[in-house]
Parts: sequence; structure tokens; C-alpha cells
Amino acid sequence: MSGVERVTCPHCGKLTIRGRFCMYCGKELEPAVEVQAVPQIPTVEAPKSEEMVEERKLIEQIANLHKWRFKLLDVFLEGGTDVEIFEEVYKEYHDRIKTLETKLQEEKAKIEDKISELTMKLNQLKVRHEVGEIPDRQYIMSKLEIDKELSKLRPKLGLMQNPFDVRLADLPAFEESVRSRMERIKNSGKSLNLNNELIDLIVKDLSNVLESLNVLMEQHKKIKHELNKLELKYKIGELKEDEYLAQRQRLEKQLEMQF
Repeated sequence: MSGVERVTCPHCGKLTIRGRFCMYCGKELEPAVEVQAVPQIPTVEAPKSEEMVEERKLIEQIANLHKWRFKLLDVFLEGGTDVEIFEEVYKEYHDRIKTLETKLQEEKAKIEDKISELTMKLNQLKVRHEVGEIPDRQYIMSKLEIDKELSKLRPKLGLMQNPFDVRLADLPAFEESVRSRMERIKNSGKSLNLNNELIDLIVKDLSNVLESLNVLMEQHKKIKHELNKLELKYKIGELKEDEYLAQRQRLEKQLEMQF
């Protein structure tokens, strides 16, 4: 915008309006600019574990039901129980998972809507500050409040994307085990005296699991891609050993996450 003096933020590197604070990252600019003093501003903290108790409890319940259902399938495929008992227990797990997953989707939708609303507010705030409607002090305080709310919501959303309690590093093996069970039910269901209705139900359930894994698998692929690129840069000498090890450790730590 013409007529507005701008400077490059030494912290994030973006071009921002001259003042005391960067309009993008919120950090203090060069102290040479004289503006009205403002009180010390608290940093945005990561959400505490107790703030996600209900979400973790819901995910744990769903994950346990998935584990029991997979184990039930394995026991049945190995001849460890008869068809009648298997069908009764399987349908019980199916109904319980369906109920909890409906609740999970409702909670996810609420969080996604709130994140969308806060993101829009943040964008509007930046524009209003850039045109001069909102002064630096008000902008920084309002931005930090929004960032604080987002920092609580995003980890909750990430947690809800993994209702199987599986580490990212273990995703390929987990996905393969689901596919294997589905193929065995398709190929052997009839010979094990399962009726068509139950076979279709099991295949549909396992297909839904695979579909739910897509988001997590994309994250896994991105991290593995970054690891491979990092390895190459180290081999050709672009990265020093300490830089390479530090970045590799950060990426490998992400693979250990269950959200």
C-alpha cells in the first residue's frame, strides 16, 4: 500500500509496516522506532495434556474397539471360534464403533468450524491493521489471543485424525494388515460359512478403515520424502553432519508420534 513505510522483519523475513511489532509473527522489530510503550506480551503456550482429556478418552475407546475387532477377525480366520459367536460379537463391535465414530465426526466438525472461523478473523485482523484501522498494540494483543485459541484446537484435530492409536512409523505395516484381513474375508468368507451380508459388512468396515488412514499415510509419505531428501543433501555435502543429524532427529521424532 503506497504511503505506508515498511521494513523487513528480522525474525520471519516478511515485509511489514514500520512499527514496534511485526504484523505477521508478532515479534519486536528494531527498537529504534519510537512508539507508545506496551506491556509485556505473553507467548502462546502449547496446550496442556489436561486440556485434551475428553478427546483422548474418546480416541482411546475407539482405538481399543478397533484392536479387539481386528483380533476377533484373526481368531476367527484361524478357526478359534464358531460362526454364530463370531457374528454376534462382531456386530456388537460394529455398532459400538459406529456410535463412537459418529460422536468423533461431530466433535471434529465443531473444531474444524472453529478453526475456520478463527483463521478468517486473523486474516481480517491483518488487513485492518495493514490499512491503519487497528493500531499495533491492539493488533498484537488480538493476534496473540487468536493464536492461543488455534494452538489449543489444532492438536485436538490432529489427535482425532488417528482413532487407531498407531504411530506414523508403523502405518505402512498397519495398513497392510488391514488389507490382508479384508482379502482373506473376501476369499475365504464363504468357505468359513459366513453369509453374504456379514462378508459385505466386514469388507465395508475394513474399507472404511483404509479410507480413514489416507490422511495419516499422506503425512507419513511427506516425512519419509523429507528424510530421503535430507539424506541426499548430506551425501552431496550441502549439509554438515551436525545439521543433518539435528534435522533427521526432528523428522524421526514426528514419525514416532501418535498425535
